Amino acid sequence: MPDQNRILALEAMLAEDPSDPFCRYALALEYAGLESGSQRSIDLLQGLVADTPVYLPAYYQLGKLLGDANRKSEAMLVIQAGIQLARSTGEKHALAELNFLAEDYAD
Repeated sequence: MPDQNRILALEAMLAEDPSDPFCRYALALEYAGLESGSQRSIDLLQGLVADTPVYLPAYYQLGKLLGDANRKSEAMLVIQAGIQLARSTGEKHALAELNFLAEDYAD
C-alpha cells in the first residue's frame, strides 16, 4: 500500500536531484499504487525512459501500466524497446520478464 510520507520524501529527494533514476522509479511505483496515481506514474516512467533509456526496470513497469490502462499498442512499443535493451545488455532475467509481459498484451 502506498505511503503518503514515502511519496513526500521521494518528491523532496527528487527536487534535490531530478536526474536520480532510482528516485524517479521509486516515486512512480508509489504513485502506481494509488487509485488516482496511474497517469502520474506513467508520466514519471515515460520521462525516466526518455531521459535515462538504459534504466531497464522502467520498461517493464511502464509497459505493464500502459497495458493495464488498455493502451496496449503503446505498451507493446515500450516492452519491445525493453526487450531490445535487455538483449543488448545480456540481462536474461529482465528479458524473460519482458517477453512474458509481451505475451499478455500481444494482439
